[in-house]
Amino acid sequence: MKKVVLVIVAALMSLSFSFGQETGGSKRMVEASPAAQKLAGASSIVRFSVVSNNASGKKWIARLKQAGFFIHDEGLLLSKNFKATKGVTYNVVIYKGKLWSKNDRTSDNIKSRAAYASLAYPSLEIACLIREKISDKEIDAMGLSSIVIMHEPIKASKDMLYLVVHHDDFGSWLDTIHFSSGDLWDESCGFAFIE
Repeated sequence: MKKVVLVIVAALMSLSFSFGQETGGSKRMVEASPAAQKLAGASSIVRFSVVSNNASGKKWIARLKQAGFFIHDEGLLLSKNFKATKGVTYNVVIYKGKLWSKNDRTSDNIKSRAAYASLAYPSLEIACLIREKISDKEIDAMGLSSIVIMHEPIKASKDMLYLVVHHDDFGSWLDTIHFSSGDLWDESCGFAFIE
């Protein structure tokens, strides 16, 4: 019994991420690493920080590819929408899809909740920082299939284009997804904003 307790305590002391649940306007936080998430209990919000490094979109493409990631649309990172910053710490907040019922899980409702919590849209640069920081195992440990970067939506034909961090049988991706405002997101998605 003592050994089991020590294992749980050791896991909870590995503080890589912060998992929290909003309750009536306040936030009740449970500190835990991704590996300890199941021990800490289910959570609807994940928090962590990333620090910018002044890398241009072109440098990010080379950097991510060198690390073994696939990039679906390099043009986005090379576009005028990409803005690099240096030495800025961004506090990332990920809302899990399970916060909404199936029929309420729209982009508009997700953004409304973020606005109520005074969160901001992440930039394309932050998408790269998240992809580099978060491993596929950590995405799985969060109970997610993907992390949608809720940046200012980019118009693509009739839909909006978002960057998404995920992995599949082919590898680890900084991918893109086309989505209309009325479409319903899957419960397994996480939605990234910044504080």
